[in-house]
Amino acid sequence: MKMDDVRKNIMTTRTTSNLIVAFLSILFFFLVSNITYVKDAIGTVISILTPFILGFAIAYLLNPLLKFFEGLFAKIKLFAKKPGLNRGVSLGVTYLIAILLVGLLIAVIVPQVVDSLVSIVQSIPNSLRSLKEWVTTAINNPDIVSSLTGQIESMMQDVQNVVTTSVSILNQLVPGVIDVTMSITGALINILTGLIASIYFLLSKEKFIAQTKKFLYANFRKERVNRLIDLSNESNQVFGGFISGKLLDAAIIGILCFIFTSITGMPYAMLVSVIIGITNIIPFFGPFIGAIPSTLLILMTDPIKALIFVIFIIVLQQVDGNIIGPKILGETTGISGFWVLFSIILGGGLFGFMGMLLGVPTFAVIYSLVREFVNARLSKKSLPVDTENYTEKNHPIE
Repeated sequence: MKMDDVRKNIMTTRTTSNLIVAFLSILFFFLVSNITYVKDAIGTVISILTPFILGFAIAYLLNPLLKFFEGLFAKIKLFAKKPGLNRGVSLGVTYLIAILLVGLLIAVIVPQVVDSLVSIVQSIPNSLRSLKEWVTTAINNPDIVSSLTGQIESMMQDVQNVVTTSVSILNQLVPGVIDVTMSITGALINILTGLIASIYFLLSKEKFIAQTKKFLYANFRKERVNRLIDLSNESNQVFGGFISGKLLDAAIIGILCFIFTSITGMPYAMLVSVIIGITNIIPFFGPFIGAIPSTLLILMTDPIKALIFVIFIIVLQQVDGNIIGPKILGETTGISGFWVLFSIILGGGLFGFMGMLLGVPTFAVIYSLVREFVNARLSKKSLPVDTENYTEKNHPIE
Protein backbone atom coordinates (compact mmCIF):
# COMPACT_ATOMS: atom_id res chain seq x y z
CA MET A 1 0.00 0.00 0.00
CA LYS A 2 2.78 2.35 0.87
CA MET A 3 4.51 1.60 -2.43
CA ASP A 4 1.31 2.48 -4.26
CA ASP A 5 1.12 5.76 -2.42
CA VAL A 6 4.73 6.51 -3.32
CA ARG A 7 4.08 5.72 -6.97
CA LYS A 8 0.98 7.91 -6.98
CA ASN A 9 2.94 10.78 -5.47
CA ILE A 10 5.69 10.35 -8.07
CA MET A 11 3.14 10.28 -10.89
CA THR A 12 1.40 13.34 -9.47
CA THR A 13 4.71 15.21 -9.21
CA ARG A 14 5.67 14.30 -12.76
CA THR A 15 2.25 15.32 -14.07
CA THR A 16 2.46 18.65 -12.27
CA SER A 17 5.98 19.25 -13.59
CA ASN A 18 4.90 18.42 -17.14
CA LEU A 19 1.94 20.77 -16.88
CA ILE A 20 4.15 23.57 -15.58
CA VAL A 21 6.67 23.03 -18.39
CA ALA A 22 3.87 22.99 -20.98
CA PHE A 23 2.35 26.17 -19.53
CA LEU A 24 5.70 27.97 -19.49
CA SER A 25 6.39 26.86 -23.08
CA ILE A 26 3.02 28.18 -24.27
CA LEU A 27 3.56 31.42 -22.35
CA PHE A 28 7.03 31.86 -23.86
CA PHE A 29 5.71 31.23 -27.38
CA PHE A 30 2.90 33.73 -26.79
CA LEU A 31 5.32 36.39 -25.56
CA VAL A 32 7.71 35.89 -28.49
CA SER A 33 4.83 35.93 -31.01
CA ASN A 34 3.49 39.18 -29.57
CA ILE A 35 6.78 40.81 -28.61
CA THR A 36 5.72 44.23 -29.98
CA TYR A 37 2.59 44.32 -27.83
CA VAL A 38 4.52 43.02 -24.84
CA LYS A 39 7.12 45.80 -25.22
CA ASP A 40 4.36 48.39 -25.55
CA ALA A 41 2.64 47.03 -22.45
CA ILE A 42 5.87 47.06 -20.46
CA GLY A 43 6.58 50.61 -21.68
CA THR A 44 3.11 51.73 -20.59
CA VAL A 45 3.53 50.20 -17.14
CA ILE A 46 6.98 51.78 -16.74
CA SER A 47 5.59 55.15 -17.87
CA ILE A 48 2.83 54.96 -15.26
CA LEU A 49 5.24 53.89 -12.52
CA THR A 50 7.93 56.44 -13.49
CA PRO A 51 7.35 58.67 -10.43
CA PHE A 52 7.74 55.70 -8.08
CA ILE A 53 10.81 54.38 -9.93
CA LEU A 54 12.32 57.86 -9.72
CA GLY A 55 11.34 58.10 -6.06
CA PHE A 56 12.98 54.75 -5.27
CA ALA A 57 16.16 55.84 -7.08
CA ILE A 58 16.29 59.11 -5.12
CA ALA A 59 15.65 57.29 -1.85
CA TYR A 60 18.33 54.71 -2.65
CA LEU A 61 20.92 57.42 -3.35
CA LEU A 62 20.03 59.46 -0.26
CA ASN A 63 19.71 56.51 2.14
CA PRO A 64 23.46 56.42 3.04
CA LEU A 65 23.33 60.13 3.95
CA LEU A 66 20.19 59.56 6.03
CA LYS A 67 21.81 56.65 7.88
CA PHE A 68 24.88 58.83 8.55
CA PHE A 69 22.83 61.57 10.23
CA GLU A 70 20.71 59.08 12.15
CA GLY A 71 23.86 57.45 13.48
CA LEU A 72 25.39 60.84 14.28
CA PHE A 73 22.34 62.04 16.21
CA ALA A 74 22.10 58.71 18.03
CA LYS A 75 25.78 58.88 18.94
CA ILE A 76 25.47 62.32 20.51
CA LYS A 77 22.14 61.22 22.08
CA LEU A 78 20.27 64.17 20.63
CA PHE A 79 17.01 62.24 20.18
CA ALA A 80 17.72 59.22 22.35
CA LYS A 81 14.13 58.82 23.58
CA LYS A 82 12.41 59.79 20.33
CA PRO A 83 13.60 57.61 17.42
CA GLY A 84 10.75 58.91 15.24
CA LEU A 85 11.96 62.48 15.73
CA ASN A 86 15.50 61.35 14.94
CA ARG A 87 14.29 59.93 11.62
CA GLY A 88 12.31 63.08 10.79
CA VAL A 89 15.11 65.52 11.59
CA SER A 90 17.71 63.35 9.81
CA LEU A 91 15.46 63.18 6.75
CA GLY A 92 15.00 66.96 6.76
CA VAL A 93 18.75 67.57 7.00
CA THR A 94 19.41 65.02 4.24
CA TYR A 95 16.99 66.63 1.79
CA LEU A 96 18.18 70.14 2.70
CA ILE A 97 21.78 69.21 1.89
CA ALA A 98 20.73 67.45 -1.33
CA ILE A 99 18.67 70.44 -2.50
CA LEU A 100 21.47 72.87 -1.66
CA LEU A 101 24.01 70.78 -3.58
CA VAL A 102 21.75 70.46 -6.62
CA GLY A 103 20.94 74.17 -6.51
CA LEU A 104 24.62 75.07 -6.22
CA LEU A 105 25.52 72.85 -9.16
CA ILE A 106 22.76 74.36 -11.28
CA ALA A 107 23.69 77.91 -10.35
CA VAL A 108 27.41 77.40 -11.02
CA ILE A 109 27.51 74.93 -13.89
CA VAL A 110 24.41 75.50 -16.04
CA PRO A 111 25.08 79.18 -16.96
CA GLN A 112 28.67 78.42 -17.97
CA VAL A 113 27.63 75.37 -19.98
CA VAL A 114 24.94 77.39 -21.78
CA ASP A 115 27.44 80.17 -22.53
CA SER A 116 29.89 77.62 -23.90
CA LEU A 117 27.25 76.05 -26.16
CA VAL A 118 26.19 79.47 -27.49
CA SER A 119 29.83 80.36 -28.11
CA ILE A 120 30.39 77.08 -29.97
CA VAL A 121 27.41 77.68 -32.27
CA GLN A 122 28.53 81.21 -33.00
CA SER A 123 32.14 80.20 -33.67
CA ILE A 124 31.44 77.37 -36.13
CA PRO A 125 31.51 79.55 -39.30
CA ASN A 126 34.71 81.32 -38.21
CA SER A 127 36.33 78.01 -37.28
CA LEU A 128 35.55 76.54 -40.69
CA ARG A 129 36.83 79.69 -42.38
CA SER A 130 40.06 79.52 -40.35
CA LEU A 131 40.42 75.86 -41.26
CA LYS A 132 40.05 76.75 -44.93
CA GLU A 133 42.76 79.42 -44.65
CA TRP A 134 45.05 77.06 -42.76
CA VAL A 135 44.64 74.36 -45.42
CA THR A 136 45.36 76.89 -48.16
CA THR A 137 48.59 78.09 -46.56
CA ALA A 138 49.79 74.71 -45.24
CA ILE A 139 49.41 72.66 -48.40
CA ASN A 140 51.22 73.58 -51.61
CA ASN A 141 49.49 71.09 -53.90
CA PRO A 142 46.81 73.07 -55.80
CA ASP A 143 44.67 69.99 -56.49
CA ILE A 144 44.56 68.97 -52.83
CA VAL A 145 43.89 72.57 -51.76
CA SER A 146 41.09 72.86 -54.29
CA SER A 147 39.51 69.62 -53.14
CA LEU A 148 39.73 70.38 -49.42
CA THR A 149 38.63 73.99 -49.71
CA GLY A 150 35.69 72.85 -51.80
CA GLN A 151 34.68 70.44 -49.07
CA ILE A 152 35.07 73.12 -46.40
CA GLU A 153 32.98 75.56 -48.41
CA SER A 154 30.36 72.84 -48.76
CA MET A 155 30.43 72.33 -44.98
CA MET A 156 30.03 76.08 -44.43
CA GLN A 157 27.07 76.12 -46.80
CA ASP A 158 25.57 73.13 -45.00
CA VAL A 159 25.94 74.89 -41.64
CA GLN A 160 24.27 78.01 -43.04
CA ASN A 161 21.46 75.89 -44.50
CA VAL A 162 20.97 74.11 -41.17
CA VAL A 163 20.72 77.41 -39.31
CA THR A 164 18.28 78.81 -41.88
CA THR A 165 16.18 75.64 -41.85
CA SER A 166 16.18 75.55 -38.05
CA VAL A 167 14.87 79.10 -37.84
CA SER A 168 12.17 78.27 -40.39
CA ILE A 169 11.18 75.12 -38.51
CA LEU A 170 11.03 76.99 -35.21
CA ASN A 171 8.73 79.56 -36.76
CA GLN A 172 6.47 76.80 -38.04
CA LEU A 173 6.49 74.96 -34.73
CA VAL A 174 5.21 77.83 -32.63
CA PRO A 175 1.81 76.11 -32.30
CA GLY A 176 3.61 73.09 -30.88
CA VAL A 177 4.82 75.07 -27.89
CA ILE A 178 1.73 73.90 -26.02
CA ASP A 179 2.76 70.26 -26.51
CA VAL A 180 6.29 71.00 -25.36
CA THR A 181 4.94 72.85 -22.33
CA MET A 182 2.72 69.90 -21.49
CA SER A 183 5.68 67.53 -21.75
CA ILE A 184 7.78 69.73 -19.47
CA THR A 185 4.87 70.00 -17.05
CA GLY A 186 4.50 66.22 -17.05
CA ALA A 187 8.20 65.78 -16.34
CA LEU A 188 8.04 68.29 -13.48
CA ILE A 189 5.02 66.49 -12.02
CA ASN A 190 6.89 63.18 -12.21
CA ILE A 191 9.90 64.71 -10.47
CA LEU A 192 7.75 66.26 -7.75
CA THR A 193 5.80 63.04 -7.25
CA GLY A 194 9.08 61.12 -7.21
CA LEU A 195 10.45 63.39 -4.47
CA ILE A 196 7.32 62.87 -2.37
CA ALA A 197 7.48 59.10 -2.96
CA SER A 198 11.18 59.07 -1.96
CA ILE A 199 10.27 60.71 1.35
CA TYR A 200 7.71 57.99 2.02
CA PHE A 201 10.25 55.32 1.05
CA LEU A 202 12.83 56.66 3.49
CA LEU A 203 10.37 57.34 6.31
CA SER A 204 8.90 53.82 6.22
CA LYS A 205 11.70 51.76 4.68
CA GLU A 206 11.84 49.29 7.59
CA LYS A 207 8.09 48.76 7.40
CA PHE A 208 8.17 48.17 3.64
CA ILE A 209 10.99 45.64 4.05
CA ALA A 210 9.13 43.88 6.86
CA GLN A 211 5.94 43.67 4.81
CA THR A 212 7.88 42.21 1.88
CA LYS A 213 9.48 39.58 4.13
CA LYS A 214 6.10 38.75 5.64
CA PHE A 215 4.61 38.16 2.18
CA LEU A 216 7.54 36.01 1.08
CA TYR A 217 7.56 33.83 4.20
CA ALA A 218 3.80 33.33 3.84
CA ASN A 219 4.05 32.05 0.26
CA PHE A 220 7.47 30.38 -0.13
CA ARG A 221 9.72 27.96 1.70
CA LYS A 222 11.69 29.44 4.57
CA GLU A 223 15.06 28.32 3.15
CA ARG A 224 14.39 30.00 -0.19
CA VAL A 225 13.26 33.23 1.46
CA ASN A 226 16.37 33.28 3.64
CA ARG A 227 18.53 32.78 0.56
CA LEU A 228 16.65 35.56 -1.25
CA ILE A 229 17.21 37.93 1.68
CA ASP A 230 20.94 37.11 1.69
CA LEU A 231 21.05 37.70 -2.06
CA SER A 232 19.26 41.04 -1.64
CA ASN A 233 21.78 42.15 0.98
CA GLU A 234 24.71 41.14 -1.23
CA SER A 235 23.18 42.89 -4.25
CA ASN A 236 22.58 46.02 -2.20
CA GLN A 237 26.21 46.10 -1.12
CA VAL A 238 27.43 45.67 -4.70
CA PHE A 239 25.04 48.20 -6.24
CA GLY A 240 25.29 50.75 -3.43
CA GLY A 241 29.08 50.63 -3.28
CA PHE A 242 29.48 50.74 -7.03
CA ILE A 243 27.04 53.58 -7.76
CA SER A 244 28.10 55.83 -4.89
CA GLY A 245 31.75 55.10 -5.65
CA LYS A 246 31.40 55.89 -9.35
CA LEU A 247 29.53 59.14 -8.63
CA LEU A 248 32.25 60.25 -6.22
CA ASP A 249 34.98 59.18 -8.65
CA ALA A 250 33.29 61.06 -11.52
CA ALA A 251 32.96 64.20 -9.38
CA ILE A 252 36.65 64.10 -8.46
CA ILE A 253 37.70 63.60 -12.10
CA GLY A 254 35.43 66.44 -13.25
CA ILE A 255 36.85 68.81 -10.61
CA LEU A 256 40.46 67.90 -11.45
CA CYS A 257 39.71 68.45 -15.14
CA PHE A 258 38.15 71.85 -14.44
CA ILE A 259 41.12 72.93 -12.34
CA PHE A 260 43.57 71.96 -15.09
CA THR A 261 41.59 73.48 -17.98
CA SER A 262 41.06 76.70 -16.01
CA ILE A 263 44.72 77.05 -15.07
CA THR A 264 45.90 76.40 -18.64
CA GLY A 265 43.29 78.76 -20.09
CA MET A 266 41.59 76.20 -22.30
CA PRO A 267 38.31 77.14 -23.99
CA TYR A 268 34.98 75.79 -22.73
CA ALA A 269 36.58 74.68 -19.44
CA MET A 270 33.30 74.09 -17.60
CA LEU A 271 31.56 72.35 -20.50
CA VAL A 272 34.54 70.07 -21.12
CA SER A 273 34.84 69.24 -17.41
CA VAL A 274 31.13 68.40 -17.17
CA ILE A 275 31.41 66.10 -20.20
CA ILE A 276 34.49 64.37 -18.76
CA GLY A 277 32.90 64.00 -15.33
CA ILE A 278 29.55 62.65 -16.53
CA THR A 279 30.99 60.19 -19.04
CA ASN A 280 33.50 58.96 -16.45
CA ILE A 281 30.54 57.36 -14.65
CA ILE A 282 30.54 54.75 -17.42
CA PRO A 283 33.23 52.15 -16.68
CA PHE A 284 35.98 51.43 -19.23
CA PHE A 285 34.50 53.34 -22.22
CA GLY A 286 33.59 56.52 -20.31
CA PRO A 287 36.98 58.26 -20.59
CA PHE A 288 37.07 57.75 -24.36
CA ILE A 289 33.44 58.75 -24.86
CA GLY A 290 34.05 62.05 -23.06
CA ALA A 291 37.54 62.79 -24.37
CA ILE A 292 36.68 62.66 -28.09
CA PRO A 293 34.04 65.45 -28.22
CA SER A 294 35.94 67.49 -25.63
CA THR A 295 39.10 67.36 -27.72
CA LEU A 296 37.19 68.36 -30.85
CA LEU A 297 35.71 71.36 -29.04
CA ILE A 298 39.15 72.57 -27.98
CA LEU A 299 40.60 71.75 -31.41
CA MET A 300 38.17 74.19 -33.04
CA THR A 301 39.81 77.01 -31.09
CA ASP A 302 43.42 75.98 -30.43
CA PRO A 303 45.03 72.79 -31.86
CA ILE A 304 48.05 73.05 -29.54
CA LYS A 305 45.87 73.17 -26.45
CA ALA A 306 43.86 70.24 -27.83
CA LEU A 307 47.06 68.19 -27.94
CA ILE A 308 47.92 69.24 -24.37
CA PHE A 309 44.39 68.28 -23.32
CA VAL A 310 44.75 64.80 -24.86
CA ILE A 311 48.00 64.25 -22.95
CA PHE A 312 46.35 65.47 -19.74
CA ILE A 313 43.37 63.11 -20.20
CA ILE A 314 45.69 60.15 -20.74
CA VAL A 315 47.59 60.97 -17.54
CA LEU A 316 44.35 61.67 -15.62
CA GLN A 317 42.79 58.36 -16.63
CA GLN A 318 45.94 56.49 -15.63
CA VAL A 319 45.81 58.15 -12.22
CA ASP A 320 42.10 57.39 -11.97
CA GLY A 321 42.45 53.78 -13.08
CA ASN A 322 45.40 52.98 -10.83
CA ILE A 323 44.98 55.25 -7.78
CA ILE A 324 41.67 57.11 -7.41
CA GLY A 325 39.30 54.44 -8.72
CA PRO A 326 40.71 51.49 -6.74
CA LYS A 327 40.83 53.59 -3.55
CA ILE A 328 37.16 54.55 -3.87
CA LEU A 329 35.65 51.41 -5.42
CA GLY A 330 38.00 48.79 -4.03
CA GLU A 331 36.82 45.27 -4.94
CA THR A 332 33.17 46.27 -5.21
CA THR A 333 32.31 44.08 -8.18
CA GLY A 334 34.75 41.21 -7.79
CA ILE A 335 34.84 40.42 -11.53
CA SER A 336 37.72 40.54 -13.98
CA GLY A 337 38.33 43.20 -16.61
CA PHE A 338 37.01 40.93 -19.38
CA TRP A 339 33.63 40.51 -17.69
CA VAL A 340 33.51 44.25 -16.99
CA LEU A 341 33.95 44.89 -20.71
CA PHE A 342 31.39 42.20 -21.58
CA SER A 343 28.77 43.55 -19.17
CA ILE A 344 29.21 47.14 -20.41
CA ILE A 345 28.78 46.16 -24.07
CA LEU A 346 25.79 43.91 -23.33
CA GLY A 347 24.12 46.41 -20.99
CA GLY A 348 24.71 49.32 -23.32
CA GLY A 349 23.37 47.41 -26.30
CA LEU A 350 20.18 46.45 -24.46
CA PHE A 351 19.45 49.50 -22.30
CA GLY A 352 21.68 52.36 -23.49
CA PHE A 353 23.38 54.66 -20.99
CA MET A 354 21.70 53.13 -17.92
CA GLY A 355 22.68 49.68 -19.15
CA MET A 356 26.31 50.74 -19.41
CA LEU A 357 26.17 52.16 -15.89
CA LEU A 358 24.28 49.35 -14.16
CA GLY A 359 25.53 46.49 -16.33
CA VAL A 360 28.68 45.95 -14.27
CA PRO A 361 27.05 45.58 -10.80
CA THR A 362 24.17 43.56 -12.29
CA PHE A 363 26.55 41.14 -13.98
CA ALA A 364 28.62 40.98 -10.77
CA VAL A 365 25.56 39.73 -8.87
CA ILE A 366 24.72 37.20 -11.62
CA TYR A 367 28.36 36.07 -11.72
CA SER A 368 28.32 35.57 -7.95
CA LEU A 369 25.14 33.47 -8.16
CA VAL A 370 26.52 31.27 -10.95
CA ARG A 371 29.80 30.80 -9.09
CA GLU A 372 27.96 29.83 -5.91
CA PHE A 373 25.73 27.39 -7.82
CA VAL A 374 28.69 25.76 -9.61
CA ASN A 375 30.70 25.45 -6.40
CA ALA A 376 27.74 23.88 -4.60
CA ARG A 377 27.29 21.31 -7.39
CA LEU A 378 31.00 20.49 -7.36
CA SER A 379 30.96 20.06 -3.58
CA LYS A 380 28.09 17.58 -3.86
CA LYS A 381 30.22 15.55 -6.28
CA SER A 382 33.22 15.78 -3.92
CA LEU A 383 35.16 17.75 -6.53
CA PRO A 384 37.45 20.73 -5.81
CA VAL A 385 35.99 24.21 -6.25
CA ASP A 386 39.28 26.02 -6.90
CA THR A 387 39.56 26.96 -10.60
CA GLU A 388 43.30 26.24 -10.59
CA ASN A 389 42.51 22.54 -10.28
CA TYR A 390 40.97 22.60 -13.76
CA THR A 391 43.80 24.23 -15.70
CA GLU A 392 45.25 20.99 -17.11
CA LYS A 393 44.27 20.18 -20.68
CA ASN A 394 42.72 16.70 -20.48
CA HIS A 395 40.79 15.16 -17.57
CA PRO A 396 42.28 17.33 -14.80
CA ILE A 397 40.19 15.46 -12.23
CA GLU A 398 40.57 11.68 -12.12
